Amino acid sequence: LSDGRCLHTRVAPRRATGPDLSRVLCGSEGALGIITSEQLRIHQQPESRLLAAFRLPNVEEALTAVRLALREEASPGAMRIYDRAEARAHLGLPGNGDEAILVVATVGLTSLAACDRDLIASAVEAVGGHPTDESIAATWWRRRTGQISGGQMPAPNLQLSATPRMLAPVYYAVRHGATELHLRARAHASRFDQDGGVFFFTITDQDDRALPASAPALAKLSAAAESAGAYLLGKSDPSLQRYMEALRDALDPGRHLNPGVLR
Repeated sequence: LSDGRCLHTRVAPRRATGPDLSRVLCGSEGALGIITSEQLRIHQQPESRLLAAFRLPNVEEALTAVRLALREEASPGAMRIYDRAEARAHLGLPGNGDEAILVVATVGLTSLAACDRDLIASAVEAVGGHPTDESIAATWWRRRTGQISGGQMPAPNLQLSATPRMLAPVYYAVRHGATELHLRARAHASRFDQDGGVFFFTITDQDDRALPASAPALAKLSAAAESAGAYLLGKSDPSLQRYMEALRDALDPGRHLNPGVLR
């Protein structure tokens, strides 16, 4: 810490005893403390990896299926939702109406991986979806792991996180806003957990050219998303400022560590 003391966090923290300071220090960019050592946990390579793909009526139902599966304690290794435009761009699928694609990889012991896959399939069926060609998931996995390139498609230029029930309103707010601005928006969602997930939007003009980060339209879409309940990745929440300052007062009262970072 700033006064020279060494703080040793638990390898396996017990949350009931207080906050996990490892999560506070990692990512603080030296503003709260300097990490001098770490422990690496190595996991055994999974026995099996099972891939599956599903078609759902729309993005909202796909998000509901993900939420239901996680509520039933499914633990997929990776999971992603594509809207129709993103599925066309990334997977070459024509799509149908507002249809969404959910791709999943479950890993571990074969029996457990199959159980996770079946839990997700049951959640999909509950919201009107159905399994589709497994080769779709195989294409996604090869692209995800760098076995095939993504071509010259522009990278996502708007990344938004939200709580589970706010993900769908955020998605539709950005889509509606893009339409009003005569722009195109396509998206995929991933990084799901009990607290929500992240949408990765690619906003382009009518000729499919990605907007620069400084484009006023992106600022307008970000504002619309935040009004719908999103958090812009990389942007701090002003309401948390006083808590962050109190934390810094406790760990670095003299403001010796990286003074300009914590905002």
